[in-house]
Amino acid sequence: MWSTRAREHGWAIASLAVAAVLVVLFFERIPTGWDEAEYAWGLKQSYLPHSPYVLFFVLGKMLHSLFEPPVALSVLSAYSGIGSLILVCFLARRLPEADGPASAKNGATRASVPIAAILLGTSVVWLEQATTQEVYALQLFLLLASASLAVSHLPQRSWLGGAVFGAAVAAHFGSLFALPAVLLLAGWRRSSRGRDTVLWLAAAAAVVVCAVGFATWALPYRGVDRAALTIRYLRGITPGIQTAQIYDVAYLANSTARVLTRLLSLELPSGLAVW
Repeated sequence: MWSTRAREHGWAIASLAVAAVLVVLFFERIPTGWDEAEYAWGLKQSYLPHSPYVLFFVLGKMLHSLFEPPVALSVLSAYSGIGSLILVCFLARRLPEADGPASAKNGATRASVPIAAILLGTSVVWLEQATTQEVYALQLFLLLASASLAVSHLPQRSWLGGAVFGAAVAAHFGSLFALPAVLLLAGWRRSSRGRDTVLWLAAAAAVVVCAVGFATWALPYRGVDRAALTIRYLRGITPGIQTAQIYDVAYLANSTARVLTRLLSLELPSGLAVW
């Protein structure tokens, strides 16, 4: 008979395997949108794209030595997506320990690990973003990594978690919306002190400054004021929340139809997809 922990790990691994199979089925080797095509072209020509996804560009450029630009960015998204599932499992297992050993050993707590993995790994949004040339899977991975470090036992969790959060901001400015939640987790431990928070913020700021410095160096100025162009470029994507997609029935129906189309290898009529 397997132990309780072995069964828990087995279900989590099975959930990750299902998600990995879906990633392979959905993997996009060529761009399917304007932004994705621009990101791949910018990678090939060593130009920063219109969106200031600095870290996304740098990591993609590193993978470009192994793959063609579109494949390199999709590989980055795929690994980030799978990594996000692993971190979700860790958080689902770790957070209940805040309520004590009894809560951590509760059956519902143990079941939350594979449930969290399978719900995220089969969601429409995750599948779309973890298999294409977009930044959001990487952003999610970095935010979850920062949160995981905040609740870990590592002695370096303060500055390391802050540095990873700074990397998330360097990947996408919208990561700033997660700042209150991650800071709350960083101060979750009773032994946490104000000094740790300052160290966390300093490490995050240092990474962001490095990303801004890279953008300042990489942008083609050609006589334009350097500071003004950098600010204008970094404001190219302002953090915002598009709430319409949450309750847009047509959008949700089309997203679900795309999942069914890929899994069943069928071309669904557009009218059915909207319906």
